[in-house]
Amino acid sequence: MKFIHLYIEMIKEAGMITKFISLFRTRRSNTIENAEPKVQTKKKRRKSAQTLLKEATKLKKEKRYVEAVETLNNAFAPETKGSEDLTLKCYLRLPMYQQLAGLNDEAWVYMNDLEFKHTDAISKATIANQQRIFLKKEKRFKDALVYSMWSICKELQRDIESCRFSDEVADRNAEFERKYGGFDDDEEREIVRITEKGNPNYDLSYRHLSDRVLFNSTIEGIKSSLSSIIKKAKMTDFEEQICVRLCNYIRASENYKLSEVRDIVGSFTMVKTA
Repeated sequence: MKFIHLYIEMIKEAGMITKFISLFRTRRSNTIENAEPKVQTKKKRRKSAQTLLKEATKLKKEKRYVEAVETLNNAFAPETKGSEDLTLKCYLRLPMYQQLAGLNDEAWVYMNDLEFKHTDAISKATIANQQRIFLKKEKRFKDALVYSMWSICKELQRDIESCRFSDEVADRNAEFERKYGGFDDDEEREIVRITEKGNPNYDLSYRHLSDRVLFNSTIEGIKSSLSSIIKKAKMTDFEEQICVRLCNYIRASENYKLSEVRDIVGSFTMVKTA
């Protein structure tokens, strides 16, 4: 009898547990059904550098210069897709936009930073030319004259280095041909020059570069570049002397310094005010 009684109690207890589980499931189901659905927010996609550059151009045309500056800064940010592929020419847009926005000091600091980061001759020449344009737009014509002369120096360095590189490539090609045999069209190609090591240089761009170096380092070539800015700087009385001094400076050394170029202009400014 005790066994039967115990068995009945167990069945009752099991029934209570079943009811409890059923009730829990019902309440849980109702809670889930009545819960507010979670709003899934889509992560905003960051625009690519090229897209931002186009937007900056549009903002500039609309004369919304401050916004254009901000957009360019976003384009140049390291986390922006494609920013690592941007050229120096793209980065030099920022100081021009800053100038339009009245941020001249910030623009000049930015160009100096670029000059510090980009040490190759091609970049130096590009930055110097942009600094010249910047000063001209500010109507600081004497300073613009200094940077016009500086730009001539840096462009000469660029072209001279390009000529040297062309010869280096010609020497490497000649060494390769001696080891593995020449190219079939060697006899048909025009020899532009013979390198210092006695190898033929077939690079047609060498002739253009060397001609430009020769012209830009003459008084005539320097005058053609400086005549306009000398006039704006109201230093036409010294045009001949300035060009001769720069010509002599260029030919004396390839190790040009901005301070020395500035001294050339400064010497004539002192004469004028004396």
